[in-house]
Parts: sequence; C-alpha cells; structure tokens
Amino acid sequence: MSHNIAETLILTLTRGMSLAEWNRLGLLNREWALYEQLGADYERIVVISHGDATDIPIAQSLGSHVSVIVNDDGHDAPTYVSTLTDRLFATVGPIRDAVIKTNQMDDAGAACALTAGLRDRGVAVGLIARCGYLRSQFLSRENGPGSREAREAALIEQGVIGLADIVVGTTRQIIDDLSWRDGLAPEHTRVIPNYVFTNRKILEAEDRERGVVLYVGQLVERKRVENLIKAVADQPDEEHAVLEIIGDGPERAALEALANETGATVRFLGIQPHDFVLDRMSHASIYAHASALEGHPKSVIEAMACGTPCIVADTPGLGCLIENGVTGIRVPGESETFAYALAGVLSDLSWRNQLGACAAERTRQRFGIDRVVQLEREAHKAAIDAGRSSEVRHAPLIRWNAALLQHSPEKIAEAWQESLETLLEHLPDSRCAPVLAHMGRLKANRRVA
Repeated sequence: MSHNIAETLILTLTRGMSLAEWNRLGLLNREWALYEQLGADYERIVVISHGDATDIPIAQSLGSHVSVIVNDDGHDAPTYVSTLTDRLFATVGPIRDAVIKTNQMDDAGAACALTAGLRDRGVAVGLIARCGYLRSQFLSRENGPGSREAREAALIEQGVIGLADIVVGTTRQIIDDLSWRDGLAPEHTRVIPNYVFTNRKILEAEDRERGVVLYVGQLVERKRVENLIKAVADQPDEEHAVLEIIGDGPERAALEALANETGATVRFLGIQPHDFVLDRMSHASIYAHASALEGHPKSVIEAMACGTPCIVADTPGLGCLIENGVTGIRVPGESETFAYALAGVLSDLSWRNQLGACAAERTRQRFGIDRVVQLEREAHKAAIDAGRSSEVRHAPLIRWNAALLQHSPEKIAEAWQESLETLLEHLPDSRCAPVLAHMGRLKANRRVA
C-alpha cells in the first residue's frame, strides 16, 4: 500500500475507551469513518486501546492494515516508555516514520510514551494532540477551579501540548483558550471540527413524526435533561409532544421518576447504534439540547445535518453552533424558555422547514466529512514535517513553581511529597521501587556534595 504522509499512524484512544466500547455504544462506524479514509495515506494504522483482547477481532474487521495494542494492565496510561515501544515493534515490526494522534488529551500517557520511545530509537515522529473538549475545564466546573482533579487534568493537557508538534481543537474557542494558557504559536495549532455524514436524505417537516422532540447523549447532571422533560410536560395537548431520549447514565432513574411525576410522555430508548440515531434524527420534529457546557457536541451538528430544527441552551460549546432564528434557536436554558421555544417551533410547520433547511446546508458545508478529512490530512503532514526536522520539541517532565520559594521548608517538602505520591499512583508497582531507589541515590549524592 502506498502512503502519502508516513508509514504508520498511531491512534491513542481516550481514557478508558476501547474498540469494543465504541462498538457497544454504537459509535464504531462513526468514529472509524475518518480513519477509513486516512488509511490511504498510511501503510498501517495502530490503535492503542484501554481495552482487552476482545479488541483484536474488531481491529481485524477494520482492515488487514489495522492493528491494536490493548492496555490491559490496569493502568490508565501506559507510561513505561520502553515496554510500550517494545510492544509496538513486536506487533508491527520496524517503523520508519509515524504520526501519533491522541483521540483526546486525557489519553496523553500512551502518546507521550510512544513519542519519546520512538524518537529515542531514531524514528521520525509527528505528534498531534487533539482536544475535542477541555477536560480540565469540565472538572473545574464540577469540582471547583482549585480542585485536585482539575489541576491534574490541566497538567496532563499541558504535558502533551509541550511535546506535540501540532495541537488540534474542534473549535476556535478551544484553540484560543489553549493558546492563551499554554503560549501556543499559531503555526502549531489547527481547528478541525467534528464531522457529519452528508449522504442522508433530508425530510420535509410535514413528512416527519409530529411532536417528536429528540435528545441524544449521556444522562448526567451537566446535560440538564430534566429541563427538557419539564418543557415537554408544559406543551399543549394538541401538539402531542413526545420526548425521545437516546443514551444512558446515572441520572436515568431520577429522570424516569420526573417524567412520571410531570406526566410528560418520554421514551427512554437507551444506547442505540449510530444508524438508528441518525434515522431518529431524520424523523424527529425537533432536536433539543440543554447542556450547561460542551466541547463541540456531535449529536447537535448531526441533527442539524439531518435538517432537524435544533433548540439549544445558549451555553459554552452549544450556543456558538446556532445562528439564532436562522439555523436553530438559542434559549437561556431553563425549562420555561425551552417550553416557550418548543411551543413556537412545533406549531409552525413552515418555520421548521426553514430552520431545518438552513441548518443542513450550512452544517454540511462546514462539517462534512470530506472537508474534515482534508483538514486532517493537512495537520498530519504538518506534524510529520515538524517531526522530521531537527527542531524536535521536548516538554519538561516536571515543572517547578516559583511560589514554592515563599514557603517554609516543611511546606515545600509537603508539596513535593504530594506530587511524588501522585506520580507513584500512576506507575506500575514494578516501576515504583526503582524510581524511589534512584531518588535515594540522588539525595545521598546531594549530601556528599
């Protein structure tokens, strides 16, 4: 197989994700569509998975040029550089050059380990750090800006960014936030949005199922699905409003109870294959999304591409997708505002046609898979060109904070001890003792000096 970019593409999956999980969630075909097209630019694709041996036959079904290395040792990120690099060579043989891409930034351990390991062995490597959403921002909202969870997520993001040749964000806002926080130069960044398929027929409003309001996504607190249930419950009887929910999560029982309490007609359909999701999007009267925070939500742009009028909360990551009154409706996010917007759109057939047609045309132009594949190719070429140059970027393994100088020796020691304990939690047991022993030798040498 000829290649136009590099010999090998290595994709590291998101924390806790695997090919089997993609398959279970009905996402395998959607997520792999990009790499199916990029396969023509590489001799082989290697997936680094957080799964187990069940991923192997799934990888084989994706093509003879696709391999998988499963990280089934119980650790979130395989950071032992030589072991992971050795497993890669044992799986695919010698590697001439490679592009490594993170599916998200919180899977940075494998990507950084392989980048370092391959470069140490003389392999030209271009590293792409992709950010579909800022996990540190999400954790900051959930646990507080100063929480340990948010700070650790930010350090992981900064670590892979410091090593990356190209940083990709799904929106301009994400890239702007990262550029400001981490001092990124424009030539090291790209905006590559999530993609949609453009081959589905768009149904007119009169051919859709009357009164069906659709939501697709996790049932978690941040998504505020309860506001959609209350809004549907407030619709007049003549509209026959029905809320269909595709997805699952910890809030499902509470949402089912709320539906019973309010008298809203709600269909909980659970997790469904992607083709089923697109079919329901194509037949629904309205798609609604009330989330308090998003990155670049695929379900919303897919609904828009299906020509489904969308009503979304005017919140970060959601509001920016909609030109209000033209490609959809933005509302403040409370159940009352959703109820008012639903009533207006459900009762106006011509408006639904107008909103859906406009949304489909613009979304398919901006986010169609062919356009996104081209943007992706350009980013891969830029990454490997940078990796082949003599100016390889290296991130510091540990960053010290000048504020430590203002504190007592006890406080400084406590801060370093906390950092060391965090590191040891992520290392395999076999690695902890050698690290501590070497630190002991450094301490002894310091006393001698």
